[in-house]
Amino acid sequence: MKNIMKNIMKNEILYIGGFRLPDSNAAAHRVLVVGKILARLGYSVNYLGVDIRTSKMLDVVKTKKNYVGFRQFAIGYPRNIFDWFIYLTRICYIESTIKNIGEEKIAALIVYNFPAIALLRLKRMCNRKNIVIIGDCTE
Repeated sequence: MKNIMKNIMKNEILYIGGFRLPDSNAAAHRVLVVGKILARLGYSVNYLGVDIRTSKMLDVVKTKKNYVGFRQFAIGYPRNIFDWFIYLTRICYIESTIKNIGEEKIAALIVYNFPAIALLRLKRMCNRKNIVIIGDCTE
């Protein structure tokens, strides 16, 4: 019963993927519509996407913006082989975003067309933290 009550109190969703908000690619349009549906269901939706203009060295929390009622964060778009390796295998930028939102508030992570190695690490982290992880695959 205690775990059920804990999960009822969670109302934040973090939507993660290679989309470029607010409307730089088709993926951005798709995830915004899904976010609007989730908001109507009572969830507070946060986005963590990519931004070509953002430096990869910039702390993801410093990129926080509001867009049509949603919080959005961004990481720099990978520019070389090393950047791509980090993007495909690491989740440190996600962990810092979760800490900023408040781990205890997060009901679920939705991962949009997410890389396999990073997804495996993310799944392990979510299991430890009792966070639901949902795959959103279009490819």
